[in-house]
Amino acid sequence: MRRRVAAGSGRRHDRGPLDALKRLLVRESQVQPVLLVCENLHWIDTETQAFLESLVDSLPTVRLLLLVNYRPEYHHPWGSKTYYVQLRLDPLPPTSTDELLQALLGDDPSLVPLTPLLMARIEGNPFFLEESVRTLVETGVLAGTPGAYRLGQPIQGLPVPATVQAVLAARIDRLPPEDKHLLQTAAVIGTEVPFGLLQAIADMAEAALHRSLAHLQAAEFLYETRLFPESEHTFKHALTHEVAYGSLLLERRRVLHARIVEALEALAPDRATEQVERLAHHALRGEVWDKAVTYCQQAGARALDHAAFREAVAAFEQALQALAHLPEDSDIRRLAIDLRLALDGPLTPLGENRRRLVLLGEAEALARALNDQARLGQVLARMGHVLRLTGDLEGAIVAGRQACELTAALGERGLQVEASSRLGQAYHAIGDFGRAAELLRWSVEAGDRESGTPRTGSGPVPGVAGADLERAGGLRRGPTPWGGGAPPRHAGRSRGLTGHCPQQPRLPIPRPGGPGARHPGARPGPGPLSCLRQPERVAIDRGGLGLCLCAPGASSGGACAAGRGDQRRYSHGRAAESFPLGRLAQRGLSSSGTRR
Repeated sequence: MRRRVAAGSGRRHDRGPLDALKRLLVRESQVQPVLLVCENLHWIDTETQAFLESLVDSLPTVRLLLLVNYRPEYHHPWGSKTYYVQLRLDPLPPTSTDELLQALLGDDPSLVPLTPLLMARIEGNPFFLEESVRTLVETGVLAGTPGAYRLGQPIQGLPVPATVQAVLAARIDRLPPEDKHLLQTAAVIGTEVPFGLLQAIADMAEAALHRSLAHLQAAEFLYETRLFPESEHTFKHALTHEVAYGSLLLERRRVLHARIVEALEALAPDRATEQVERLAHHALRGEVWDKAVTYCQQAGARALDHAAFREAVAAFEQALQALAHLPEDSDIRRLAIDLRLALDGPLTPLGENRRRLVLLGEAEALARALNDQARLGQVLARMGHVLRLTGDLEGAIVAGRQACELTAALGERGLQVEASSRLGQAYHAIGDFGRAAELLRWSVEAGDRESGTPRTGSGPVPGVAGADLERAGGLRRGPTPWGGGAPPRHAGRSRGLTGHCPQQPRLPIPRPGGPGARHPGARPGPGPLSCLRQPERVAIDRGGLGLCLCAPGASSGGACAAGRGDQRRYSHGRAAESFPLGRLAQRGLSSSGTRR
């Protein structure tokens, strides 16, 4: 089996397809040996990079040969692998350079003085050699046909450019004005040049456009790569594109980028979502700031949907940069808050919590200045979540309470659910499972009412709040934390803490740290944690978890899970380690016959 995969081919796709591709390759290698070629890793996107890193880890156990190539500036993490071999592509040695020169020029005796001059300048770079020969042909130094050239004029004082970029720039400068203009315009579009888009911005008659394209193809600046459904060209080499783009004045580049945005919108209005990344790119470089904000925001959301988190971060950051160029008013400040909240999304799975706090702090200041209570409630709920993950549990509860108060006053049910869920997680992290269960239970039930699909039975509770509710211990349903009525009686509830979320007085917050840290409903006993009612019902986990499995007949019912091990892991963002402890709690609840 043999496939060729260009670096970046996984761009803008989620990791599901990439993981599926890995499984497909591994499965195929069990049937027959597989060769996978991935080219130009110096242009790789983050998702394809993650795919390759995952695949590389599987290589010792599969019959798969991975071949990659890249420029020296690219860095990868698998250099220390024992099964990795680097084959450096050095410049051509003199003998190979001489053979290539003979193939390009021929063996006419007049070429003898030219050969050492070219070999000394090109230093074994075959692309440099090809472009140098083309320069000599275009300037009349060489006459004849490829492979059968002869010297057309004396070479005394012949200038041979010192770099391949200089050779390309000189070749572009010698093009007829129409051809040069078209090549530069194509370079602004990108390395891949659709004919329809080029025609829309080139300001040339169709006949002249086809004629100039033919000239550029003959000179091997461009290659035609597709005929259907529309013609498309590509630059022969990345350096050709870079030099052609760099030869344009900055103002001319800006104008062309802006025109490309208009052309893309006009040519395919129904495909804007598909090419939103291209629209964002050209809007930024065309300094069309309002459209740049819109398209970068859409590109970030699209990348986030596809789990391309770093690309989503880059897109949202570009949207914020573009927003800074717009006249500031209340709408712009609201959008600045929304973009910071959007940027918080991809930063979460990347674990960049300190950066999240900075952005949310900026969003909070903007929301307070605008007196935008809805956005402030959302920001504070997020901030409470980040503070919990970074270990500032007291700050998390303060922010969570403020969010609850704001959203309750607004009557925004969706924001209330988020705020109460975040605050419930914070109470869970300090071991106050009574309040945690009350808030999380309300969040789940409120979400059920909003969706119109109330939960019945005793199965697992879905969603983030439901997962935390399960960890808090299967507690009976209680009233909303926003209304009156007596709070439910929960096993392990902190004695004396009977208020509801918005009205609760500020009380000392127990922290789950140190050997003496205990659930408020526990007392010292034989192990790290003992049950207030039945010490014999305590199960001890190696990590320090004390699981109180209260008998079904106990006056408060339910179960109480507490202890230093799972709480420290969960509150410090080590959720993956705390989940097995939660499953231990659920097994204990099931074995004791506890009802929910």
